[in-house]
Amino acid sequence: MDGKQIYDQILATANRGVNFRIAQTYNQGGYAETENLMQASNGRIQVRSLDFKNWWPANLSTPATHETPTFVPQKYGNQAMYITASPPGFKACGREDDLQAMIKILDSAQEYANLAVMDYSPATLYMGDNNNKWLPEFDNAIRRAAFERQYGKIPYARVYHNKYFVTESSAYIGTSNWSPDYWMYTAGIGLVIRNDDTSQSSKLVQQLSSIFERDWNSTYTIPLSMFDDYGNWINGTSTTPRPTTTPKPSTTK
Repeated sequence: MDGKQIYDQILATANRGVNFRIAQTYNQGGYAETENLMQASNGRIQVRSLDFKNWWPANLSTPATHETPTFVPQKYGNQAMYITASPPGFKACGREDDLQAMIKILDSAQEYANLAVMDYSPATLYMGDNNNKWLPEFDNAIRRAAFERQYGKIPYARVYHNKYFVTESSAYIGTSNWSPDYWMYTAGIGLVIRNDDTSQSSKLVQQLSSIFERDWNSTYTIPLSMFDDYGNWINGTSTTPRPTTTPKPSTTK
C-alpha cells in the first residue's frame, strides 16, 4: 500500500464516523497533507504538531557518537558502536542523525564502499507533484569518495530490500531507504559498527562484507546493462542469458 492509498483510507475511515488524532513532527507552516485531511474530515481528524527536540529529558541523552562510540565486548575483539536516528527532530540529545553518520562513514573509507539498498535517490520522491526537492548530500558523498579515492565509475547496480553498506573498516545498518524523504520525515534508526582497536579489522564488518559479496555474485542478480532506461530487456525478452562470469564492482583502487 502506497502513501496515497493510506491517505485515502484514513479519510474514508474518518467519513465512516471514526475519530483520528494524529501527532506529527513540528514543521513551520505545517504539512499540506494533514491540513487537507482535517479540512475534508468534518472534524473527525485532529492533528497536533510536536517539537520532539524539547521532549527528551537529560537522562535520555547519549554520549555515543561517531567520534565517541560505545564499546561492546565481543569474543573476537571489542566493537565500537553507536545508534543513529531520523528525522533529526526525533532523536535524543547527542544522537547522531542517520544521514550525517552515513556521510562520515563514506568520508572515512579508504579502500572500498559496498552499498545495498532498495530505494536510492538524490532527491525527495514522495512530496507530491512539483514539490520534490533536489537534496544530493549523500549522493555528493558517494561521488566525493569515488573521485578523491579514485574508486572509478560505478558500472551498474543491483537492487534489493536491504539497507546497509560496508567499507574496509565500518558498517552501517539502517531501516530507511536512501532518499531525503526518509531522513527528513520518516522515523528510522541505524547502527554503526567498527572495531574498538582501529588498527584491526572488525569481525562483524567482515561478516557483513561477506554477505554483500555473496549477494553481489549470486545467480539471482542481473546487471543493469541488460535493460534499457525504462526497465525493458534490451533484446525484448526475459530470457537474455546471464554472463558466464560476474564482474567485480569497481569500487576498489
